[in-house]
Amino acid sequence: LASAWTARGLVKGDRVLVCMKVGFGLYAALVALWRIGAVAVFPEPALGHFGLRHAATTTAPNAYLADSWYRFLKPFLGELRRIPMTLPASAPSSGTSSAPLADLAPDAPALISFTSGSTGQPKAIVRSHRLLAAQNDAVARLLRPAGGPTVDLVAFPVFVLAELALGNTAVLPDWTLGRPDAVT
Repeated sequence: LASAWTARGLVKGDRVLVCMKVGFGLYAALVALWRIGAVAVFPEPALGHFGLRHAATTTAPNAYLADSWYRFLKPFLGELRRIPMTLPASAPSSGTSSAPLADLAPDAPALISFTSGSTGQPKAIVRSHRLLAAQNDAVARLLRPAGGPTVDLVAFPVFVLAELALGNTAVLPDWTLGRPDAVT
């Protein structure tokens, strides 16, 4: 993915609006974006189209990365149409090489997410690579397997990153993140 996206012009520091279902493809995309040094921008799922448009307006992303039905939204939302590049959610099966690992400062932005907006406009939260590493270390202490890799049911998607770093298998429930109240 990183090689395919750099061939399309994605570079270190570019912001990428990510609209993907939580699953293998999302985590592969995150690894590819961070390998390049790009910043993943995640709209608040509970805010629906408003959150998506707000994230696009607030962060002025250089690229749009979507899967599922999200990939069909760009022509219909002006805020998305202004994003200059659309990235494919999967890479060609052959003909690509490994993209070099970006040289990043620890405080370089890794991802941007948003608050729910319960006290006003949703606010952008910039997380650096250093912060994500510290968060991963803290969570890993809680998840570290005593006798080797484990299989864990993960309800909070960011924990999957720690699970993968530990060599654990993360099982994700099939639910809509924007509607946790609908889980039965």
